[in-house]
Amino acid sequence: MRKTVIRTISTHKRQIVVHRLLGVAATYSAFCFFMSGTVGGAVVSSNDSASASGANGTISTAVGTLNEGAGDVDTISLTSSATDATNFSVGNTRNSFILHVGNNNTISSVISGAAAFIKSGSGTLTLTGTNTWTGNFNVNEGSVVLGGTDSISDTAAVTIASGATLSVTISETIGSLAGAGTLALGSAILTTGSNNTSTSFTGTITGTTGSVVKTGTSTLTLGGSNTYSGATTVNGGTLKTSTSNVIGDNSAVTVATGGVLELGGTETLGSLAGGGAVTVGGLGLTVGGDNSTTTYTGSMSGTAGMTKTGTGVMTLGGTAGLTAGYTIAQGGLTTTTLNIINDSAAVSISSGASLTLGGGDTIGSLAGAGNVVNGGYTLTTGGNNSTTTYSGIMSGTGGLTKSGTGTMTLSGANTYTGATDVVGGVLATTTSNVIADTSAVTVSGATLTLGGTETIGSLAGSGGVSNAYGLTVGGNNSTTTFSGVMTGSGGLIKTGTGTMILSGSNTFTGAMNVAGGNVTTTTSAVIADTVDVTVGTGATLIMNQTETIGSLGGTGTVTLGTGSLTLAGTNDSAFGGTLTGSGLITKTGSSTWTIATAQTGYTGTLTVTNGRILLGPGALQNIS
Repeated sequence: MRKTVIRTISTHKRQIVVHRLLGVAATYSAFCFFMSGTVGGAVVSSNDSASASGANGTISTAVGTLNEGAGDVDTISLTSSATDATNFSVGNTRNSFILHVGNNNTISSVISGAAAFIKSGSGTLTLTGTNTWTGNFNVNEGSVVLGGTDSISDTAAVTIASGATLSVTISETIGSLAGAGTLALGSAILTTGSNNTSTSFTGTITGTTGSVVKTGTSTLTLGGSNTYSGATTVNGGTLKTSTSNVIGDNSAVTVATGGVLELGGTETLGSLAGGGAVTVGGLGLTVGGDNSTTTYTGSMSGTAGMTKTGTGVMTLGGTAGLTAGYTIAQGGLTTTTLNIINDSAAVSISSGASLTLGGGDTIGSLAGAGNVVNGGYTLTTGGNNSTTTYSGIMSGTGGLTKSGTGTMTLSGANTYTGATDVVGGVLATTTSNVIADTSAVTVSGATLTLGGTETIGSLAGSGGVSNAYGLTVGGNNSTTTFSGVMTGSGGLIKTGTGTMILSGSNTFTGAMNVAGGNVTTTTSAVIADTVDVTVGTGATLIMNQTETIGSLGGTGTVTLGTGSLTLAGTNDSAFGGTLTGSGLITKTGSSTWTIATAQTGYTGTLTVTNGRILLGPGALQNIS
């Protein structure tokens, strides 16, 4: 037996309260909102608010009618657990419809209408139907679980109040997202933005593999410490963060062409892909923790930097204009074309990581112990005028240009075969064999400081070379002019078939060995006065000006022209090569110089003022 009491309360809001006073287990009609209906045989009409309570059961029949009027705010309160299986409407002309849920209730039917649907009360409301209702949805209190396909309209503005929860168990599309509550995605995908309204959500988005997709032309601002680990996709409009650590650290982020990701604080992402724009704020962006390989071809800007982590490779194909630089801590960073990295960006590559260049690029500086793979392009570094150390290995057929006023120190066994140009500041090595043996080195208005013995392809330019250990040049067989000054206690060895032209006032004191090709001096006092010079078989030393050296030896050719040569050193030497020209040779040092072979091509004068000269057979045929 069931007893129902209907009581009318006259206030500024008319109210019908429906109570089930006896807790008898039975089927109980609670809420299906139509234009007609009865409760206990009585007609219920022109109602603004109603309440129903009773034991658990199935809500299947109408309790009455909530007559709607424009601007109405109508309320139904459910105070016991029940399941509804009958279609109901939230109305079309009322302003909003409030459903107050005290316990756990499920609506499995189709919800229709156009009014705003507001969930209040501490209970949980589960929606499992394929609803056609088109109004907005507010979760003001308690929890709402979306368990059906299209539980909410694709254009609905959804607001989750602080302390409330919206759980999405099946992928859902909404118009916009706002509020400060909890959005629990689980493994579902939430797509938002289709109503093109800019909103802010400062609550928390959770989920195991749940994902967020931003569409439309509007801006969605996120300000909570979200923990979802699924993908984040910006297909349209702007996804903005207002603070740090907003997006899940393992979230794979894709910014489609036309979309914008605007980071208002320090952020860590699983990965970054797409062709849209990314603005980096705070202390920077960290990407790569999900170890995936991605391609990002959009425009990256901001005053902060980016750190690449994880084992995957991130390929950049757009304009990566982060002025604070890039740290490649793990995995690889690859560029696909030229001028990808900002010209002033500091690039640091940790041991085990790599930077692969797919085009010529200019960066602010280069540091670290990782590798640079340069496939036939020029990497220009140093424009930010900082001093850095790079101990990694640079490989490939590309070259290196050092610019700026700072010092770049190299200590790795680099194998790149392209040119090395020092156009600003200092390029220094800390050990031997740092520059590839075939690299053409040009030093212009700058300094090359050698920290160990070094072999290079050739040497050119007007800058300085500090040589304390020994430099071998010429292996690339090219002809170059070095008008700068070489200093230090190291020596110079010329190899290859090319010609090296010297015109600066060099002061290096180590030995000079012309082992291959030619060395030509074009002015006086090019070689330091104490340098012992050796000219090897097949090689030539051409001196057309006034020159003083320590000694002369070897079996090659020395062409004096009309110039003069003074031997001022203290070390004995023997020359078994060929002398040509008519210039004056003066022996001033205390050493012994032996001319071992006949000199038929030399017609000049030989003068001895100190030491001695030993002559081989026929050595004086044309010498006076």
